[in-house]
Amino acid sequence: MRRSRRWSTVTLVIGAILFFVASVAGFLNANIVNGQRFAEHVNSMRQDPALASAIGTQLAAVVVDADPDLVAIQPAIEGGAATLVASTAFNGIFTSAVASFHSALTEEGSESAVLTIADLGSSAVSLLEAIAPDLAQNVPTDLDVTLAQIGGQDGPAASIIPWFQAVTALALLLPVLAIAAWVLAVMFAPDRRLAILRIGWALIAVAATLGAALAIAWVVSRLVALEPLPTAVLESAADVFGRALASRVLVTAVVGGLIVVAASAMLPQVKVHERLTAIGRQIVQRPQSQGWALVRGLALIAVGVAFVVVPSVAVAVVAVLVGLAVFLFGVAELDLVAERAREQQVAPESAGGWRWAWVFPVGAAVLAVGLLALVLVPAAVPQDVPVAAVVDDPDACNGFPQLCDRRFDEVAFPASHNSMSAADQQGWYLAEQPTTMVNSLDDGIRVFLIDTWYGQATASGVVTAQRSLARAQSDFTDGRATDLTPAMKRSIDRLRGEKKLGPEQVYMCHTLCELGGTALEPQLEGLKDWMDRHPREVVTVFIQDATTPVDTAAVFEEAGLADMAYVHEPGTPWPTLREMIDSGKRLLVLMENEGGGSQYPYLHQGFDLVQDTGYTYASVDDFDCTLNRGTADSDLFMVNHWLSSFTALVSNAQKANAAEVLGERVRECQQERGQIPNFVAVNWYDQGELLPVVNELNGVG
Repeated sequence: MRRSRRWSTVTLVIGAILFFVASVAGFLNANIVNGQRFAEHVNSMRQDPALASAIGTQLAAVVVDADPDLVAIQPAIEGGAATLVASTAFNGIFTSAVASFHSALTEEGSESAVLTIADLGSSAVSLLEAIAPDLAQNVPTDLDVTLAQIGGQDGPAASIIPWFQAVTALALLLPVLAIAAWVLAVMFAPDRRLAILRIGWALIAVAATLGAALAIAWVVSRLVALEPLPTAVLESAADVFGRALASRVLVTAVVGGLIVVAASAMLPQVKVHERLTAIGRQIVQRPQSQGWALVRGLALIAVGVAFVVVPSVAVAVVAVLVGLAVFLFGVAELDLVAERAREQQVAPESAGGWRWAWVFPVGAAVLAVGLLALVLVPAAVPQDVPVAAVVDDPDACNGFPQLCDRRFDEVAFPASHNSMSAADQQGWYLAEQPTTMVNSLDDGIRVFLIDTWYGQATASGVVTAQRSLARAQSDFTDGRATDLTPAMKRSIDRLRGEKKLGPEQVYMCHTLCELGGTALEPQLEGLKDWMDRHPREVVTVFIQDATTPVDTAAVFEEAGLADMAYVHEPGTPWPTLREMIDSGKRLLVLMENEGGGSQYPYLHQGFDLVQDTGYTYASVDDFDCTLNRGTADSDLFMVNHWLSSFTALVSNAQKANAAEVLGERVRECQQERGQIPNFVAVNWYDQGELLPVVNELNGVG
């Protein structure tokens, strides 16, 4: 009996240690080794005002070094640079740079890893055009800002790769070993329910240790005095990555508490609330030993000094302690409920006593297992496996069962204008949407308004192909051209000066591919993959085409979407969403300029089927429902709802997409036109209330 108890204790402690290390490895694997997640975290750090200010200061120093005469306006440069760094428009440039930096650290054969923001310097120089144009012209146009540099295969980067590989392996292996050790601990234990109780306390101890480490790291980030930029990086990293770790700590603690409640409910001899009360008394009472009293006194003095010197630390520590106390109080309260259930179990004559005795342990155990999976499963899933963000209901169409038996022309769909101009993609000036077409599908967008042009890839971007150049330059009027910033002009000149050009391909560009270009085929392949994974969704692509129907159709066919494209016969009723889904023809393709005719009938002449509103509104007060393109009897109705300007400002989208503006307009247009707005198209769909407004139009949600 004693030997079994000893082995149970040993394996329980081993399991706790393994779980602690597994939690750390899982966190690192999910947030550091995972390049995409790491880039997202770092991008969040960039938007921290303190860090943006520090980067702006460094950038200003680079600019002033290039021209010392600019020292007179250095504060203005710093302020403008900080605003630029923290802006949404900078998402793509920064995220791409961080992703490249991460790849150099984690991939075999990497050369020197350098985090350089190549366009940051040139973009900041453009700020001077408004501040000091005479001085700005003396600043070099090729300014780069290097934020970090790590040696290549012969330097520190070489040692990082095996560490990352080890973290991934540990994240997969250690949770299994920890659970195996705890299974052995239960098997060895003379009283298995008591062993389960101890596992619950072990999880709480792991959570407390991780929480303490997190708190210490946060305090250290506030106390360490470094140069301004490293200090800002350290503090911001502690905040951003700390929040990610804190969620794991919280889940682990809750799981441990639930296991404690579940086990103690079946162990009359265990009274958690009494134990917690006793521990509290021991913490408050003065130690009897002089040595421990001295240690406590010195510790209290140190904490008091830290609170006075850094008040923010005091607030954080107090918040953590209060949260921990409230959590333990909750565990104690649940234990009291469980104790009453035990008393009812002892007295079965009480009505419902036997049934209630099992409710708490079984319910707590089920919830604990579910939450434990949240901690372990993400670390065990390979990071390159796509996980669908949309859960498909087999009885729903586009997310709602009520839409299945409605005709396509009776349904409203959320649409993104200039869907290809994604802020999180490298090289896109004048972005109008937060992310790519495929990513926005996960966010609920079902209609994409895109422009297609012929482009050619270069080493650093895309140039407009010669066959499209004259038309593109014509469309890009002189009025718009005067709005180009110096950084944009330099980008255009740099790309057009490239000697090595790829083959002509169909690109999604907003007129000039030099200001942003994304190859159409990979995006359509992503759309095909997404639709395959979400068989209950109907999607529309509306193309402002400067490419031939032959070339457009070739891309759709190569991407595998031609077979999914619906063909509408003019004058016939539209199918229901269910009919489109059941037939497999659930992609509608519309062309603004030239349809596919009889050769490619799925490339519909768009404004033969669609009527729309205007799209050159200067303010929200200018919105109306006046017919623009198409005819008044066209089957489908598109509401163009964005403020027209050279730069699609996020602040404009916040105003235009607000529920009281967007909702009022679509209802007004529905009443005036006598039909539901089928496509509600906006800029920056993540701002405002696009999806709720569309759901309201559909009477769902």
